[in-house]
Amino acid sequence: PAMPWRVIPSFIAEHVRNRTRYDVTRAILEFLILTAARSGEVRGMTWAEVDLNSAIWTIPAERMKAEQQHRVPISSRALEILR
Repeated sequence: PAMPWRVIPSFIAEHVRNRTRYDVTRAILEFLILTAARSGEVRGMTWAEVDLNSAIWTIPAERMKAEQQHRVPISSRALEILR
């Protein structure tokens, strides 16, 4: 089920960032939330799709459900996760 959007900041603070040991799964989950992408799109992301200078992630049409290229703006926090 979907999580109410008002709960997301506290969820991230408590369950994603508030850990002493780094876990790539938590970083991916936060990136997914920040980009509002589907999990398969995030799991299949390649560095060739990401323009760090322009902060744009371009998902090719063949990986999209609607079969159309999709450009995702990358927030400063999402860029931090990628770096």
